[in-house]
Amino acid sequence: MSRAVPQGALPRIAVAEISHESNSFSSTRTILADFGWPTSIAPADALRHAAHEYTTLSGYVEGAREFGLELYPTVIATATPKGPVADEAFEALAGEVVRIVSASVRNWSAGSG
Repeated sequence: MSRAVPQGALPRIAVAEISHESNSFSSTRTILADFGWPTSIAPADALRHAAHEYTTLSGYVEGAREFGLELYPTVIATATPKGPVADEAFEALAGEVVRIVSASVRNWSAGSG
């Protein structure tokens, strides 16, 4: 059973950053460890830090502030330039985004989120 969104409530927007510049000439694949994952920095802390930078993620933070939206940070992971991202690394990071968002939706539907 799903709950109705209260009238006038603003949406909670899930945000993730998986950032990497691929060098197709490099034979060394970018692996999960290159993203510093798992990280000891909480996504919410990374989001607060990003607010003071000039990145794509900081643009999301600025836009959310401007329009009074709530950002729900999931995965914040960056790697330095290297070869293409290994499938295992992408699947792990994308899978974590899906896991976090799915858990949030389940909690919200159950009335606790």
